Amino acid sequence: TVQSNLFVGLAALVFAVFEILLLRGKKEIPKAMQIIKFAATSAVALTFFIVFAYLGFIVKGGVVVLLANSNMFFHLIVPVLAIIVFVLFERTNVIRFRDATWGVVPAVLYAVFYMTNVLVHLKNGQVDHKYDFYYFVQGGLWQIAIVVPLVLGIAYGIGVLLWVANRRGKNKNGVE
Repeated sequence: TVQSNLFVGLAALVFAVFEILLLRGKKEIPKAMQIIKFAATSAVALTFFIVFAYLGFIVKGGVVVLLANSNMFFHLIVPVLAIIVFVLFERTNVIRFRDATWGVVPAVLYAVFYMTNVLVHLKNGQVDHKYDFYYFVQGGLWQIAIVVPLVLGIAYGIGVLLWVANRRGKNKNGVE
């Protein structure tokens, strides 16, 4: 949550600088920057999805607890605004379908961190509940083989949906 929100915030800030330069006559925003903004939006969209489609059902107190205080921003407001801005105001034909895989990169990096954290804190070969804060592998380590591909698949699906929504209304020349 924190990492994806920081990532999208930093990406939005740098993207805003490029947009200001664009208004001052620069010809285009670099493709790399557009992909970074896309990946950051994908990351917070995954945060949103995990909170509302999974954690909201398993955490004591549900979604209400997950939206308390600053979490309202982290779990709802920032992801929704990032998605709206990317889909409605940052339309581009520069990002290609194959670039949708960049939306998975933050999830891969986080999966490496998360699973490493779980594995280095095993107690007698058992998952320590304190370090499996998403409850992904509470049934045993074998669940890694299901959870990691599932979450990465969802991340890819989110990236594809964002890509499609971003391109809606564009023809092959990028004109609406």
